[in-house]
Amino acid sequence: MNFLKTAFAATALVAMAPLAPAVAAAQPAGVTAGMEVVDTNGGMVGTVIAADDQLVTVRTDRHEVPVPANSFTPHEGKLLFGMTAAELNAAVDANMAAAEASVAVGKAVKDVNGVEFATIDEMGADYIQLALEGDKVIRIPVDGLQKDANGAIALYNAADLMAGAVDRPEEVQAEAEADPHAGHDMGAEGTN
Repeated sequence: MNFLKTAFAATALVAMAPLAPAVAAAQPAGVTAGMEVVDTNGGMVGTVIAADDQLVTVRTDRHEVPVPANSFTPHEGKLLFGMTAAELNAAVDANMAAAEASVAVGKAVKDVNGVEFATIDEMGADYIQLALEGDKVIRIPVDGLQKDANGAIALYNAADLMAGAVDRPEEVQAEAEADPHAGHDMGAEGTN
């Protein structure tokens, strides 16, 4: 799960990382696991643990971060990267904190197409209730909502969720909290 969190955090890093000169459009030639990644001043950023034509995954002292392959420039057997290890770690930490904060009551929710369509209304141990327009609600499994630094994402299409939504139920719970003895036959308690 940590890899998924950092994978989403890496998306935001693309815009943040100033690139070294002569950036290629695909995987830098000769990138292999174990290569050192250094900043433009020669400071150690991390080590390559995986690479393909889209992403190079760098292990820093704290994170495994998938970074777009075109963010690196090969130089003297190492990969140059436009951020220091501290900057990369801080960017990942900030994105992970923003992603964590995206799933809370009152936060907006987007669907898989990026359309904002609901807010988080209630959170249970195994469900998240979304409030939709027209005072409608729908419950989805906890794992049906993805944390993201740019806002929570329901792993569904908004139209499908809206089609399954129901009217907000009456507030029976509020009545029960107001009178904890409601619905109980107090005369029968304690008798055998």
